[in-house]
Amino acid sequence: MAEKAYTSENGHPRLEQLEDEVVIRHQYKRGEQAGETVEAKIRDGHIIYNNEKLSPSGAARKANLDIRNSEYEINGWTWWEFFDEEKEEWRPLEALRTGPQQ
Repeated sequence: MAEKAYTSENGHPRLEQLEDEVVIRHQYKRGEQAGETVEAKIRDGHIIYNNEKLSPSGAARKANLDIRNSEYEINGWTWWEFFDEEKEEWRPLEALRTGPQQ
């Protein structure tokens, strides 16, 4: 059975594995923004960026437009990362999709 996709009404079931208000981030590693970090929060299966409910990729595109003033397709599942308390490290959101759903 295929996994449910993100919807603007229901969010994404994999993002619901993270507690509401958990901070996610993206750290720029290259270019003029190297070392800069952009943050968002998780709420009800959505990413909240600038008080707007977005999908992982939609939030990544908006954040990148704000920081780099450039717009292009971004895979938000690999762009954003969350702090995994169990592993004590930052991991890409993609880890939520590849691991077992809780």
